[in-house]
Amino acid sequence: MALSGTKAQEATLGQYGSIFVNDTDLVTPPSTHIICAITFMADTTISALTTENTATGSRVFISTTGAGSHVSGTLSEGTGGEEINAGSGTTIFPKGLTIYGRWTSFTPSAAGCIVYFGPAKSPVSTS
Repeated sequence: MALSGTKAQEATLGQYGSIFVNDTDLVTPPSTHIICAITFMADTTISALTTENTATGSRVFISTTGAGSHVSGTLSEGTGGEEINAGSGTTIFPKGLTIYGRWTSFTPSAAGCIVYFGPAKSPVSTS
């Protein structure tokens, strides 16, 4: 289910749920939701960011695991994207930035984020 129109507006307003993260613990959404946006309240690096679907042709979101967005060069994924260098501290997301995507988990390396949820395509597996 793509977030477009009213659903996208509802997600940006937090109507599907949001949480404040003030530590570096793993964040996972409820099983019927995905993480659709992350707003950074301090300059932050990311330890882990896992896309909702890691199948070939589906990795079109920023990630730290598997093949990152647009790295394969296939027609369906595009080219030129890179994975986040998790834990290296070289990819810094500045205070006030919001990133959008479809993720099943997120681990910040610094405290101070607001994480927004959106509806999942199907219940998210925790295995």
